[in-house]
Amino acid sequence: MDHETIKKAVTEAMQDQMKDFYIEREKHYQHHEFISGLIEWRNSWKSTVMKAVANTIYAVAVALLLMGFIVWGKSVLK
Repeated sequence: MDHETIKKAVTEAMQDQMKDFYIEREKHYQHHEFISGLIEWRNSWKSTVMKAVANTIYAVAVALLLMGFIVWGKSVLK
């Protein structure tokens, strides 16, 4: 067998084996776009949650500070 015959036989065998896994280019591209959208959504959600946690910690710290000043002020003004 010459090189071209072998090449053609291998190509045909691969096409037969891989036909179940074939995905159209546009559909494959759309899958990647969908996955990219999920990743962006996850990152924005993660960022939003982290901002909420940071703001909660900040608010609690300010509230504790104010409560401390109130308690301290009452003890000093007696």
